[in-house]
Amino acid sequence: MKKILALVLVICFVTACKNGTESGSSKVNQSYEGKSFKFEHPGDWTITDEEDMGGGIFYIAVEKNGFDSSGLFMVTSFSYPLELDDTIELSMEDYETNTYIKNLEVSPIVDDTFNGMSSRSANFNFRTFGLKHNGKIHAFNFEDSSFIVIKQEATEDQKKNAQGFSLLENSFEIPSMETTME
Repeated sequence: MKKILALVLVICFVTACKNGTESGSSKVNQSYEGKSFKFEHPGDWTITDEEDMGGGIFYIAVEKNGFDSSGLFMVTSFSYPLELDDTIELSMEDYETNTYIKNLEVSPIVDDTFNGMSSRSANFNFRTFGLKHNGKIHAFNFEDSSFIVIKQEATEDQKKNAQGFSLLENSFEIPSMETTME
């Protein structure tokens, strides 16, 4: 389990550190629908990584386009339940051992919500390549599955990314969630 989370987080960080390319991409929202969840993202955000890791684990990363942009939204789904606090702690331990991340600070894990679903979460901040970044990790179970959602960005980009993160979170749905909420 720890090795799987470490692999997922290494992929996440490598994806997050890639330089985006400036593009004249459309401002029209785009939809993503996978096996275990779906969401919308702004047209100036792009799915940069998507991987079925086997064993019931799926990972996707969505980044704001542009060389000077830093918005990153990552979802990892597991087709089995996990202990939420342990999952958050393991994820943050992997951030701590990443050589590009300096001065990682993680807040205590608290009860929270992610798009109306009960979650456990922690805020975090760190420095990488001289820039201060902040983020939030949510972990939640739904039926017999678990989800980890990480949002992170350079502190200086918070205002620019707020609308995109809001759309990503507020449109996030688990297909079986639609029928249970009716």
